[in-house]
Formats: sequence, C-alpha cells, structure tokens
Amino acid sequence: MTEPILANANGSSHAHELQTLSAATVSKFDGENFVKVPPLDFSFNDIKYEVTMPASGLPCFRKEPPKIKKILQGLSGTVCAGESLAILGSSGAGKSTLLDILASRVKRYAFSGTIKVNGDDDLKKYKHLMAYVPQADTLFPHLTVEESLLYSARLRLPRSMSEAERLLRVRKVIEILGLNKCKDTKVGNDVGVRGVSGGERRRTSIGMELVTAPSLIFLDEPTSGLDSFSALNVTEILSALTHQGRTIVLTIHQPSSTIFRSFDKVMFLSEGQIVYFGPPMKAVEYFSRIGYDMPVNTNPADFVLDVVNVKVAKGELASLTGPWGTEGPKFIATLPPGKVPQNAQINLKIKRSDRASFGWQLFCLLRRNILNYTRNPELFFQFVGNYIIVALVLGTCFWKTAAKDKEKNALYTLGFFSFLTALFSFTQLASLPAFLEEKEIFKRERGSGYFTVLPYCMSIFLVQLPLLSILAFIGAIISYWLCGMPADAGAFFFFFFVCFTTLFAAQSFAMMLSALVPNFGAGNAIASAMFAFMFVFSGTFIRRPAIPKGWIWFHYLSHFKYAIDAHCQNLFLNSHSGPYIRNRCSDKAFNLTSDPTCYVTGYEYLDELGMLTSLDKWADMGLLLTLALLYRVAFYFLLRFKHTPQRE
Repeated sequence: MTEPILANANGSSHAHELQTLSAATVSKFDGENFVKVPPLDFSFNDIKYEVTMPASGLPCFRKEPPKIKKILQGLSGTVCAGESLAILGSSGAGKSTLLDILASRVKRYAFSGTIKVNGDDDLKKYKHLMAYVPQADTLFPHLTVEESLLYSARLRLPRSMSEAERLLRVRKVIEILGLNKCKDTKVGNDVGVRGVSGGERRRTSIGMELVTAPSLIFLDEPTSGLDSFSALNVTEILSALTHQGRTIVLTIHQPSSTIFRSFDKVMFLSEGQIVYFGPPMKAVEYFSRIGYDMPVNTNPADFVLDVVNVKVAKGELASLTGPWGTEGPKFIATLPPGKVPQNAQINLKIKRSDRASFGWQLFCLLRRNILNYTRNPELFFQFVGNYIIVALVLGTCFWKTAAKDKEKNALYTLGFFSFLTALFSFTQLASLPAFLEEKEIFKRERGSGYFTVLPYCMSIFLVQLPLLSILAFIGAIISYWLCGMPADAGAFFFFFFVCFTTLFAAQSFAMMLSALVPNFGAGNAIASAMFAFMFVFSGTFIRRPAIPKGWIWFHYLSHFKYAIDAHCQNLFLNSHSGPYIRNRCSDKAFNLTSDPTCYVTGYEYLDELGMLTSLDKWADMGLLLTLALLYRVAFYFLLRFKHTPQRE
C-alpha cells in the first residue's frame, strides 16, 4: 500500500509539523480547559527480555534441553516531556512486550536493563502520574460513556475532591475527546450490545485514563481496528496531549503517512532489535544512507516495514541491525538538536487519606454493579425463565410423589431432590462467560489502580445475593407444591433456603473456576466434569458405605451431598409428613394401622440409604455454606495472586 507523502522531511518543530492537527483540538488543552501536569522525561537503557521455550514432546521423552528465545535484545531510547514515541514493527517484533516492560506491566526480575523517569529509577513514586491503555477496549458495555469516565474518576481521584469537581473533570475530558454527542450512549461491545462506534469506544478508554491527569501515557495499538478517520482522530488527540506537555509512548502496526509524521520519534523493531530510532521523517534519509532508497509516492512507514520484512524473510536482518549499531549514532549526531531531558524535580507526595478508602471502593463498585445488572434485564429474565422451566418440568415429572402412596414413592421423592439439586447447580454454569469477560475488565482496572481485590470481591457477592434469592424462590415455590411437599411454613422456607444455598455454592464454584481457566471452553468442560463427579458421589446413586475409600473424599467435598441430605431430612424427618413412609409387612391381612412395626420410619429409611449421619439438617446447611464461602475465598486469593497487574 502506498500513498503520497504529505509532510516535509526537514524535521521542523512539533507545532509546525502537525499540519493536520486542528487548532480546535489543541486549544481545548490550553488555558483553564484542562489540568496542567508535571513534566516527565522517560528513558530506558539496554532492555533485554528472554523466555524459555520447552522442547517438543512429552516431558519424559524430551531429549533436547529447553531453548532460550530472546524477545528483546538491548533496546535503549529516550522520550522527553511533550514528545511522543511510536514503536513499530511486524507481528512478533517485540513491540507490545517492550511497551509492557516500559509501563511496569512485567515483573522486574523478568527482564534486565534500566528504566528511569526524570532520571530516577524508582518508578513506584511516579505510578500515580502514569497511565496505560490496552489494545482491547475492555469496558462495561451497559454503562454510558459519561458513567464509565465518572466511575474511573470516583475510584481514582483523591477523596478530597468533591463529586461536583469530579463531574467537572469528567465533562472536560469528554469535551476534549469529542464525545459530547455520545456521552449518554451505552459503550456497547462487539457481541450483541449496541453502543458507540469503535473510534468512540477507543476514545472512551483513553478518557478513563485522562481523568486522572497523567503525565506519562502508554498505549498499545490505539488505532487498531479503527477506520482511517477514527484513527486520525485518536492520533490528533494524542498529539494535542503532547502539545500540553504530556509524554506519550505507544505501539502501532502500520500507520498512514499522516499519522506517521505526527509522532516526534519512532522506533522500528524486528526480532527484538532496533532497526531505526529517531524523527519519523528522517527515517527515509537514514535508509537512503545505508543503501535503501524509497520510491516516489510511498508511505515511509510502509517502506521501512517492507524493507525489514524482506530482510527477515531472507535471513539477512543483520544487514539492518548491524548498520544501526555503527551508523545510527553518527546519523543521530547529524540531526538538529531536539529536546533535552530536564529531569525536573516534582512533588510526588500523596497523602494516604487522599486515596480511596475500602468503604468508598465498595460503595462505588456495588453501585456500578447494580447499574450494570439493571441495564441488562435480558440476562436476568433468561435465568428466571430457565428456573421456571426447571421447576415446572421437575414438578410435573414428580407430581405429588411426596404426598401420596409414600410406600412406593419415597425413592421417587429422593430422585426429585437429587435432580433438583443437579439442575440448580448445572444452570449456574451459564454465568461462566460473564465472569470470564469481567475478569479482563478486572485485570485492566486493578492494573490502573481503581481498587484493591477485597472490595471488588465483596461488591460481586453483595449484588448477587438478591438475584440468587429471587431465582431460588421462583424455583422453590413452583416445585415444592407440585411435588406435594408438606403444607408447613417451616418446611417450605427451609426448602427455599437449601435451594438458595445450592445456587450460591454452584455460582461460587463457577466464579472460582473462572479465575483459574483461560477461556469458556476449558471452564465449561472442567465445571461440567466436576459437577458430574460431585453428583455421582453425592450418595444417591452410590450409597455412602459402598463408595470406595479412595473416592470418599469426593463425597465429603460435594455440595450435592449436603443439599440432598438436608432436603431428605426436611421431608422424611418432618412430623407433618407422617411418621411412617414404607410398608414392610408381607401379610396383607395384618392390621397395618394398629401395628406400627409394619412400617419403616424416616430415620430407618435414611439409615438404609446410608444418608443418616450424626449431622442434622442445619449442620448440613452449615457445611454447604462453608463450602460456598471456601470457593469465594479461593476466588479472592486467585484474583489477588494469580491475576496480578504484572506478568512474568
């Protein structure tokens, strides 16, 4: 793809070079329109990163030792306050890895080299002045643009700011980003929720970081997936941010010539090595100097990438990286002097009292979750419909089994309890995709300092309780009476409580699993298998005494067991259901009503099934709740220690 070069190649100043940058966009950042930020100079030196690639085949049959793959090989560069650096390269060049390292998204021990802000290598002190915008726009689809920015402001801006000041900051950002027309429109997504356009969604992601007034902004391919106009719009905004004194570092795949010339510096990478680093419009001059002349009417970015890709395909990359090591410094020395890092001393003190408290985080997250749930009634009514159908099918299949002909129907009633527990559990797996999708939002927001893990987990827990209660009540009130359970308020509400706790345990297990697995396919397969084993070892199909000793632990870890046991004790040991349930007399002439020895009691029946233990129904419920809470605790620790903001 080629296009005319629309800019001069004389390396003119930033303000004159951006011919396409509208004056209106720049003026929005001047004067009192937005928060002034302290200048941050950014530099990195000799960044190296490598990973261990295991040999192919099963571990016990591997003969070759693991291989070390070098991802980044001694990269260095400097970006001054008020400048932008674009990192370019083909897929696999290492540009996203470099950006993650520079943005402190990779653990410090995993790479070598130094990174400094204003000459200081203690990056933690500058964390509140840094922002990171990932490539994927992981946002809550049912929140509006303004709400998305407002919750970012509420959770991240100092507590000393009033709500009116936060709202004013948000509306200034919305104006700057040109989002006024869609500020009350849902953000939406690409899988069914209609909302703003892709360009507007990308600007919303940028705006959620701008509300904190960062000085140093990292962006991973901010124009990816956008049309040319939207991409140019985003680039103009980034250029305006540098005009105000911010430092921008971004990756970009294949920019147009207009976008390419808007950057102050570009770095071309290939196989983790620098091919060129300097002013964008001087790249053509440098490649001509080492023997590669650009054809007329060609996009400089496309030209350089084509040269690099051809050399890589031929295995001749050293013919580009070698000259840069020798000719690069000489070439840079011939350029007009640019900005020099000032390494300004700035006030970095943040009062702990200004950070969002636990209670404020919980309040904001709970409020946001409620809003997100109420904006998605289709999902709620889908669950309601599922539980109505489950209750009706079970109730009609086991019609009045608990009330009539107890001699024959006791086993059927036990089957009703078993299938009720199973269906209530398996239907909760439908919420697994939602948890997996929100996990990506959690990782982005936690990495940006929105909240700590505990209030996030508690907000989910609190918003789910009423929803689970509604679903459990709908399922219980239909199936309880259709099955012919005793007309006793205490028995009914205990039945409802067991249904609710079953849902709570199943959903807690699904949440724990969502924090463990990478995608829905793996999560659904593991959860279905685990629930199937829990069902088999619940004591209904294989009586507890008959379960092999090697598998008895599965029996006691099954929430199915405790739910079914509690249901059985609630019916068979309830005085309103009658003291006897099965005739064991063979002599039909025997006076059954006068000789109670002809009947098996509820205690005897449960004992015969191996379901009568020293635990009463409340103890079963206590253990069921304990299992559910343990799943929640595991979910918390997995989020805290597995899904950290930094990767290795």
